Amino acid sequence: MIIPSHIHLSETMRGVLLLLSIIFIANATTQDVRTFVDNKGATHTTKLNSPTIVISAHLAVTLGHYGLNNSQLLGTYGEWANSGLEYNFNESEIGGSSSPADPTPEEMRLLKQVANLSPSCKVKEYCPEFNLETLKELNPDFLLVYGFRHKTWAMSPALQQNITNFMGDNIIYIELSMDGSDDCTTDGNYDTCYGKSMIDLIYENLEIAKFLNFNIPSSLKDDMARLCNSATRFETNMEIVHQNGLRVMAAYLSTAKSYFATPIHDMVLRMLEELGMPLLYPGGCTNTTACQFDYFWEKLPIDEYFTNCAESVVSADCNDNTLYPVDFWLYDHRTTLSVTNIDFASGFPDRAIIAQQYDYWPMGGRLITPHHAANILDKLGPSLASAQLLHPETSCTPAIVSEISHRTSGLVGGQYACYEEEHHNPLYFSECSVATTSAPTAFPTIASIATTSVPTASTESALASTTLSPTASSTIISAPTASNRITSTTSTATTLAPTLGIILLHFLSSFIL
Repeated sequence: MIIPSHIHLSETMRGVLLLLSIIFIANATTQDVRTFVDNKGATHTTKLNSPTIVISAHLAVTLGHYGLNNSQLLGTYGEWANSGLEYNFNESEIGGSSSPADPTPEEMRLLKQVANLSPSCKVKEYCPEFNLETLKELNPDFLLVYGFRHKTWAMSPALQQNITNFMGDNIIYIELSMDGSDDCTTDGNYDTCYGKSMIDLIYENLEIAKFLNFNIPSSLKDDMARLCNSATRFETNMEIVHQNGLRVMAAYLSTAKSYFATPIHDMVLRMLEELGMPLLYPGGCTNTTACQFDYFWEKLPIDEYFTNCAESVVSADCNDNTLYPVDFWLYDHRTTLSVTNIDFASGFPDRAIIAQQYDYWPMGGRLITPHHAANILDKLGPSLASAQLLHPETSCTPAIVSEISHRTSGLVGGQYACYEEEHHNPLYFSECSVATTSAPTAFPTIASIATTSVPTASTESALASTTLSPTASSTIISAPTASNRITSTTSTATTLAPTLGIILLHFLSSFIL
């Protein structure tokens, strides 16, 4: 290009203009880099528009609600649904599960569209199958794995090393139970780590969606608003429950040895307690030979629970006194078919079981979205509020249920927290505004709360390895119904900064050359 005769640029000016254009392009490129710090403290970066991933099946279904689709999802590993439940598979369609904790047929379709690195594990509780060669063929940009107590779920150390040899540092670890340290392992600092609440994981999933540049659907904002409404109704129902003196316990129940769960380290139990549910704490068995309590489960033989029954002679005739005064059970969702079977009360003749005062507990969260969190609250709230007192009342224990210290240590066995709304977790109400077309953008932290006033399988060996009715004036809040939403939109996000920088460079170069 010929420079007009009236324009005269010194060599210095030419250099300055060239330098400015280079800086502009460099800054634009830097701004495109996205960063994510995973739950083991590893920092991941990318500037790819649509990074590809391989991820566990349940997390794939979860992230489908945040915008994941088969343009970025290359494959999944691990179980699709839990054994001990009814799930129907055939070549043409996927049937529904008997458990609300499992994906719906609509949600399952995403899994059928991509490679399966664990083809024999569709319905299992613990599935270590992982086809490393398939991973190499897919060659994803990132592999997302999850675990508990900073231990990757269903992966041996040897498999993890082989995966690391191929993936390098591009393995994102998602911790589902604990936080507060980069080492919450059994041999590390797990006893000083605090339990994650479901809302914590929901916001972390949002950060993952942003890092991977999903096209986050507007329905997510609607789901967050619904979660706020569901949490509000749930609190109303829990106030009724406390007024009636009811107590709730979460457990993996059986007719031989049962496993009683602490509310500290399960995201669903954390959510329920932080919104007012009177959850009884385990640890009350004084027979340390027969009972074992480590980390999450108190392992309790049936004779230790029915304290008035003669040894090996448990029946409804002696069920008036039990180790814990349970008026309502939250049964581990993996035991749905056994606990809800009418014959189960014969082998475990607890008053609440006989009265069918129980409901499911999706242990470990399974599907971690505001939609599914709202479903849990909408189901359990009315169910519990309509239950009756079955044992003499006991006093509650004052506790700041959302405080880090409580989420670390909890309460003594047999105690439950009082209903104190001012101490409930405010993050469940952070998106209470009327739903809009934009997705949530803020990522609330636990810091503000901190300063305010799993069996692994159905068998014991696998487990070892890892009132009064509501008064007439009371109102039981019924839950609205809502269909599952999952996005199938392909991400089209682009950036104009590099393009503008190139245009500027060409423009300036025309004067310099």
